[in-house]
Amino acid sequence: MLKQDYLLRMIEQFNLAIETSIEKEKLQKFEYAQDTLEDTLAHALDMSSQTLLALSPESFLTIVKLSQINEEVAIYISFILFRLSNILQAQDPKLAQLREAQGRAVAKEYGFEFGLSPQIES
Repeated sequence: MLKQDYLLRMIEQFNLAIETSIEKEKLQKFEYAQDTLEDTLAHALDMSSQTLLALSPESFLTIVKLSQINEEVAIYISFILFRLSNILQAQDPKLAQLREAQGRAVAKEYGFEFGLSPQIES
């Protein structure tokens, strides 16, 4: 019961972060959109965003697996990394490539296509 409640709260946070980032992108507030998504990932994996997002794709995946993330949450994590890679493409292509590689590593490990959009509930 507690684990299910925790999972539902986490998914609500993911949904809110994704929706907020989309709205901020529409307003050309890319840095705010990026910060929102990065902070959400850091909170979900219980690490600082600076540390977590500097990891190689393999190390990032290890953290995800150690966090005992299920497939539903992995889809959100990978999708947030997909969104981050798109946001960063114009500003910092190298960082965008790292986010994409991190997201692809998660998608491959959990057996789904990178960029797969989770069911966003409003």
